[in-house]
Amino acid sequence: MKTSNHQVDGEGCSWRQTFTDAAGGTHWDHVLVTELLSNSSYRPIHDYIMGAEYVAVARIRQALAEVPRRYLKCIKTDCVVMQDVPKKYRPAVERLLQMSHRDGTPVYRYEEVTGLKGHYREPCMMAEPIRAKAPWRRVEDPVGHCLDGESLLLTGFPGTGKTHLAKRIVEALREHGDTVHIITKTHAAVQNVGLGAQTADHWVRRNVRSGHCSATWLVIEELTQLDTPLWADIACLSMNKKIRFLLLGDFRQLPAVLDSFAGAEVCKELKDSQLLHDLAGGWCHELSERWRFDERIFEFLTWLRVDEPEQARGAVPTNAPQTMRVWPGLRLIGAGGKVQKGTFLTAEAMEGDLVRLESGQCFAGQELLKHTRLCSAITYASVQGLTLRGRVWLYDVESPHFSIKHLYMGCSRATNSELLSVLCTEAWRGWQGFRATPFPGGLPGALRHLLSFARCHSQETLIQASPLASTRRTFEDLLFEANVAAGPNLVMRAFGAVLLTVLSHADEEVSHFCDPEIFPSCDVGARVGRDAPGLWTTNATRLAVKASRSSRFLRVNGRLPPIPHDHEFLLPDEVEAEDKAIISLQAGHDASIAISVGSRIQCVLELERLFEIRYFPEAVDNFQSNWRQALEIVRDRCDCDDGPCPQEFDYGIMVGFGLRLKTHFTWLPKVVELVFRVHRWRNVNHHEAHALMGYFSSPFRSALVLSYDGGGNDGVFNVFLARGQDLWRIARKPLNLGTGYHRLASYLPQVTGASEVGLVACAALEKEGDWIDLKYSFGDTLALGFAGKLMGFSGLSAPSKEVSPWIRRFYERLEHRQNEVPRAMLEKICEGETGAREVAASIQEEFARIVREVLVDYLAELERKRVSVEGIVLTGGCALNVVVNQQVRDTLTEATSDRPNPMKPQDVYVPPAPNDSGLTVGGVWAVSPPAGPRQKLQYLGFQLFDKEVLQSAAEERGAQRLSALGGVDFLAQLLTEKTRPIVAVVRGRQEFGPRALGHRSLLAVPDSPDLRDRMNRLKFRQWYRPVAPMIAEEGLEEVFGHKSFAPSMEFAPVVLEEVRERFPALAHFDGTARHQSVSKGDEPWVHALLLAVGNRTGLPALINTSFNSRGKPIVNTVAESLKMLDELADLDYLLVEGSVALASYHTQRSCGCKWEARPDQSCVPAFGLASGPPVALE
Repeated sequence: MKTSNHQVDGEGCSWRQTFTDAAGGTHWDHVLVTELLSNSSYRPIHDYIMGAEYVAVARIRQALAEVPRRYLKCIKTDCVVMQDVPKKYRPAVERLLQMSHRDGTPVYRYEEVTGLKGHYREPCMMAEPIRAKAPWRRVEDPVGHCLDGESLLLTGFPGTGKTHLAKRIVEALREHGDTVHIITKTHAAVQNVGLGAQTADHWVRRNVRSGHCSATWLVIEELTQLDTPLWADIACLSMNKKIRFLLLGDFRQLPAVLDSFAGAEVCKELKDSQLLHDLAGGWCHELSERWRFDERIFEFLTWLRVDEPEQARGAVPTNAPQTMRVWPGLRLIGAGGKVQKGTFLTAEAMEGDLVRLESGQCFAGQELLKHTRLCSAITYASVQGLTLRGRVWLYDVESPHFSIKHLYMGCSRATNSELLSVLCTEAWRGWQGFRATPFPGGLPGALRHLLSFARCHSQETLIQASPLASTRRTFEDLLFEANVAAGPNLVMRAFGAVLLTVLSHADEEVSHFCDPEIFPSCDVGARVGRDAPGLWTTNATRLAVKASRSSRFLRVNGRLPPIPHDHEFLLPDEVEAEDKAIISLQAGHDASIAISVGSRIQCVLELERLFEIRYFPEAVDNFQSNWRQALEIVRDRCDCDDGPCPQEFDYGIMVGFGLRLKTHFTWLPKVVELVFRVHRWRNVNHHEAHALMGYFSSPFRSALVLSYDGGGNDGVFNVFLARGQDLWRIARKPLNLGTGYHRLASYLPQVTGASEVGLVACAALEKEGDWIDLKYSFGDTLALGFAGKLMGFSGLSAPSKEVSPWIRRFYERLEHRQNEVPRAMLEKICEGETGAREVAASIQEEFARIVREVLVDYLAELERKRVSVEGIVLTGGCALNVVVNQQVRDTLTEATSDRPNPMKPQDVYVPPAPNDSGLTVGGVWAVSPPAGPRQKLQYLGFQLFDKEVLQSAAEERGAQRLSALGGVDFLAQLLTEKTRPIVAVVRGRQEFGPRALGHRSLLAVPDSPDLRDRMNRLKFRQWYRPVAPMIAEEGLEEVFGHKSFAPSMEFAPVVLEEVRERFPALAHFDGTARHQSVSKGDEPWVHALLLAVGNRTGLPALINTSFNSRGKPIVNTVAESLKMLDELADLDYLLVEGSVALASYHTQRSCGCKWEARPDQSCVPAFGLASGPPVALE
């Protein structure tokens, strides 16, 4: 929004409003619509805003270049304060006043004021600089030194682990009881450090200028970036003897931007200052062991003489040439002029020497550089503190502003010398400075040394080196050069794999998704998995070379080679090779860790179960300690098939790593290597991991795989074709059903539990139009829980014929990122409870209809191309919608048909963990897909985390074994008592995925309508939430009329009416049941229990819901289980590892409850401990 006193200042605005101030003046607010930047966008918003302000100030200073500095008292982006300007300089001021916008309105207005008093005097330094009174003293043990209460200066080359060591020191100090504050200059460095760090400007304003510093330790990261005014404020703390300082930085890096004090230039370097010596107490420690990059880059950085003065190159013009590579699909950002500043554009096509943008505008090379900038670029000054894990391009090395420090900064951000490239022209490559022998001094010698191992790409070679050339051969690379305003801090751009600049939004569909320097190729038509091209997968070229060499004899001689008789039976190398040990991690919401030996998954740890935080969001606080604790749990408690689990892994997998993740997540591989040894790291695309996990756990050998959710690095709605061991991505759509579904749910107060949501929705009806821009007021993590609630609430009513078409249009508009809500839906919600139910039913109906229509189209296209598939696999977070899954099964497969239909797929499969917790399994199978029988994934979780306290808890409560009480027959008798108790079951390994499947469950007999209400009341859930039955395989046909197999609660068929009358708690209000089918092969203990219950009730079924309370994940500790037993009034019994406990408030019951009695006739709660497997079938 732009506020002005003139109406004409808002050219191009979307709308304006007028207001009058207290003095009677009229003002206008002009609102210009543009795409918002965020921390996950192409360019950090802090750098973007600060860069714009620097340019505005520089433009003013350039216009007033002939005016001496003493007359300019203040220069800001919107005003200039001058005093006592002589007449001879008035023409310069008048030229500034003559500047105007395109519409003719002046840029600046002149006004004389009389409020200023006194005269300004420029400060000068007359005395000699103060030298350090004592030399620096070296420290051998920096951690112990800081714990002893001594300050420290920590320096070293890039990549030597300064930040990593500082984090260790900070954690040790905080454990010691110290209050540690961490500050640094930029937001990027704040995120890289984590641990509650703040920007230095923000911290100084609150703790020095306007407050009291309560810290006992102040950690300053990237100290060279702090300007002199900040050091002046920090110097005020040097007299406080209670504060210690930990200073981190590298004096070889770039200094602070525009560093001056009171208008005077600061000539003295920071490393020679007395202040630095005093803050550190004269103690220093220099790190020298490399961690981040390979040896060639490290040797080059140590070889560079950054501290030596460079040879003067004469006058340097303000405008320096900038280079830009352009190809179809490249994302650009408007820089003003003919392209609105801040808007994102895509280069659509090349037409001769012109570049056509998606907006229809065409520009020549120099004109394009004038009005646009690269989205995926970052300046040398802004890159300090970041690690660029893909290919790094060094631009503008030919610029007269380019220095050895820029070269030092750019090279130190790369992780591998093979991923470092320099952009230059052929004329520059042949420059005589490079022909000196061996390496001349200064910048020419440094560049020649760099090119001895880094790649140099010219205009001719760029076409071959384009990251898109391997997948889109029609693309052309153009190299443009033009004069563009650029200063020393704005001339460097590291093009390519910058983690924060891959995609601006997870749900944004762009022409090219996956930067191949970070992710494997995710183009439509590309094969998925180990043979896929891309940096992170096995080199397919090597396989082709092997095949070519093996056929050379036949090509040359025209006959088959002789067959040796002593080796007639030889297996392929890949079959004979030992199984690889793999660890896979997913660091977004629903974070998880999986380890495997070969393709056999050994265990999966869902971090929400360990830390008891639902969905385990991407939290910054305690990031390293949390992940290290989780990794140690995996190391110590994972149950592997054949003895001890591996401690050393051939592959480490990061799934979807690099998208929307904060900078501190880049340290996750290092955290892993604190616990395990990993030889090689790879990245796997988000939806590829979903598809691989779904297909390779399915019973099919060919399938159409649909992966859809709220977003990943490769889109939101992806379709794959799977045949044998191969998967191909065959389609992608910008159809964000996941975001749309929970966004619509957030406006229903019955779903969110927030009554004010309905008030906001009704108040929004005062706005005009069919589509209303209504604020979305819930965070992503909280909204994850809305989908399941909406699915249950939608079963209470039929859809609204008036609202459904508008819901359909909402989903379609969301493809174009139009988030407005239909008025018709809000009006229906405001009608009351009945209207809200109809809206929920409409949301669900249109969601299902869109999915079915898309699948019908793709199946028809496969049929036209004569491609058949055995089944359909649904995966991704949206595959948790059991209503849609059932409709797909009923309408598109022959699973529920009376007669076989060979034209349809056989069935639908949904994996146990289609949400993001299952991504780690798909990451493992991207490297080592299973070739044998499919592995069952339902019970891959962990045993109780505190199982060691089970013995003492059993003794405290007078334990007895369940087997001594009668095994599952006794438990069935207990469940079928007249009081119809609720029994919690905690046994064996935890379920993998969001469903409770009999190992962490609440069980009851479904023949009473009150039991569903008791279950919901016990879990503090809404009354309409369904409970899921578990049904033995022998009773499926009796319940549904056909055998509806669903071992992981993935479908919701209709229950027969006569069964609903006998067992009213079995079905939801709409007559469906999200059931778990149990066979003897699936889970023998649960199957035996169901049959025992069936002998008493006539139906082998129980109602089942997860054992957790409000806002908590499924339990996995003895302590939490006993706490819930004692505190929840509706919970009657607890079964832990084959043993039963009676709720504490029931202990006063009479002894007619079939428990063993003491001699004094008091009841003994039977809480037994089974030392062996928890299967007791006595």
